[in-house]
Amino acid sequence: MLVLAYAHAKFTGSSDLVRSYYPTLLGWAAELAKETLFPVSQVSTDDFEGAQSNYTNLALKGLCGLKAMSLIAGLVGQEADASNYSVSRPKVTRGEPSA
Repeated sequence: MLVLAYAHAKFTGSSDLVRSYYPTLLGWAAELAKETLFPVSQVSTDDFEGAQSNYTNLALKGLCGLKAMSLIAGLVGQEADASNYSVSRPKVTRGEPSA
């Protein structure tokens, strides 16, 4: 939904929709930021496997959503949120020692 909301704003040239739904979009982005790196208990089209965790495709889709939120925040003048949700700089650590 974040990617679609950003696409709407970009291709219509109007930020009215994202501005009016900004609090909702921000809530979705907050959930993505919390859950995206390691999606837990997700069901895919391979239902016979049951719920799985750490689906790479879901993590990548989540990162795309976070980038869209960063762009949306920039459109509505929320630069702090734009910086916070930008995926162009590493902020996530896995708790592993660096090499």
